[in-house]
Amino acid sequence: MVFIKKDLLMFFLAIFLVSFLSRGVLIQKTPGGNGFIDLGIYIDSGQLVSNNVNPYDWRDNPELRGRFRNDALAYNEYTCKSQRTWNFYASGNLPLNLIFFGLIDGIMGPVPGAYRMTFAFFDSILVALIAWYIFRWWHHGSGGTISGTNFFPIMLFTLSPLLFLWGCIYPEDKGIETLLIIGAILASKSGGYFVKFYLSACLLGLSVAFKGLGVFIIPLCAYNVFGRPGDLNILLSGKAARRLLGYLTLTAIFALIWHLPYTPHVFDMMASRMSQNVYAAVPKYGSMWRIVHWLTPLHYWAVKNVFIAAFATASVYGILTRKLGPEIFTANILLVFTAALLVQGSMDREQIAIISAILLYGSENRRVGMVLMYIYVVLGAYSFLSVFSIMPGLSAFLPAAASATAAVFEKSLFTDATFIVEKCDSVMAFIFVFACFFITLGSVLRQRRGTQA
Repeated sequence: MVFIKKDLLMFFLAIFLVSFLSRGVLIQKTPGGNGFIDLGIYIDSGQLVSNNVNPYDWRDNPELRGRFRNDALAYNEYTCKSQRTWNFYASGNLPLNLIFFGLIDGIMGPVPGAYRMTFAFFDSILVALIAWYIFRWWHHGSGGTISGTNFFPIMLFTLSPLLFLWGCIYPEDKGIETLLIIGAILASKSGGYFVKFYLSACLLGLSVAFKGLGVFIIPLCAYNVFGRPGDLNILLSGKAARRLLGYLTLTAIFALIWHLPYTPHVFDMMASRMSQNVYAAVPKYGSMWRIVHWLTPLHYWAVKNVFIAAFATASVYGILTRKLGPEIFTANILLVFTAALLVQGSMDREQIAIISAILLYGSENRRVGMVLMYIYVVLGAYSFLSVFSIMPGLSAFLPAAASATAAVFEKSLFTDATFIVEKCDSVMAFIFVFACFFITLGSVLRQRRGTQA
């Protein structure tokens, strides 16, 4: 299948429309998602910001906080069990993230459907941007055409089960962080100076400000903008050093300016959340380490730390000896932090690193990217289909799928319907991250043997 250049815009527009309209249908068929616990937190955060209340200063306007906590609009028994718990969750994201929620609340009000459609809109832009990344950088799009070799992975991402699940059925905003990360990388690889320097620095800073994970792509974006530093003296020369300093300064401005109205309280939140996610004794939600904890709870912590050390060491060794490219190194560091180090995250957050890893691995080796994509899509479909057995709206929408998946899960290891999706996500994250580890290890060792020979 081949498209000429003049049809490219229509092709990517069609991807956006298919993605957005399909999400609109899913939102309509899953009204239960309006009561999703995370969405309630986002609505509460947005109400605080739009009413000029500092979410991070729990002493700011306690009367309004109490009213928001006890109203029926975004009530959840767990997050609203005490004012302290409510304050903790309502202030649990970075300032730019909360400003975004406040903007939604200010324009459309505290309406769950408005939040869900907004997330769907940005997820659809993300899908189109992923399609562009594959077309442009997976080495099989030449002469402005789209052939079958890259049309297939584009369609797999367009219909990605996990993007539908974690973002649409379960309303989440993490697709926006993925959008900013992929956008920053694409801009840094652009041929135009304005896009390459200014737009990439802007998107890079925003990706750091929104969810924090953009910090791990700063070296890759700087590498793309300034090229390989073959001579350290050239890199440190006056003009090059000034340009690099200017790029990093612009990035820092877009990353930090949102924090200014909320200092110093925001830093207390950041330290608390990081400690909770890194040092938790028991992995939760979609953590890849739940499998290890089920099998050997006494040794899970040691297994986790040894794996992180091994993966990080192999990645650093590979990049220093130029046996791994900067794309794969960046993907690995994102995975190590997001999926391996943090032990209390769901697939919505892990998916940021997983999607980025698929694209970055594929840009260096398309075949490897396809293998990782198959893991992501096939195992993600298992998580997606599991929802049919526990969500009434989808059961009514596709009763045959609901009854079939219910029968499958009754006979599977995962018999607790409440945690089916989390357990499926844990398995997927575990397999995906270990696949990337063994691919990295194999690449490093294979090249090393070739060098010794």
